[in-house]
Amino acid sequence: MFLLDLLFKSRRQRDYERFLKILEVFANNPNDWYTGSDICTKVKMRSGIVYPMLIRMEQRGWLTSEWRADLKYLEPPTRCFYRITRRGAGRGKRMLVKSKEVPEDFSLGDLVPV
Repeated sequence: MFLLDLLFKSRRQRDYERFLKILEVFANNPNDWYTGSDICTKVKMRSGIVYPMLIRMEQRGWLTSEWRADLKYLEPPTRCFYRITRRGAGRGKRMLVKSKEVPEDFSLGDLVPV
């Protein structure tokens, strides 16, 4: 499947599908905070794909982040937690309802601000 994706899908198409998968996690639970590793597990993508996308989404107002201790550990390290913004949730739900066709203006590098 991965090899077929590389052969037949454009980079924009793959980036858009990955963006939608990540967006769906946040949009389905808009009040929940997630670490990058939580997102990697939920969407089954590598960190090298997820973290740059989370950073871009935050820079463009889709997400907000907060550094805090992770209570899963005895001596908690600080970790970055992400949550979707109110505007990101509204726009995200509309995007998820629409067609899976890549919008003409979509570019991961130029991810449209909300």
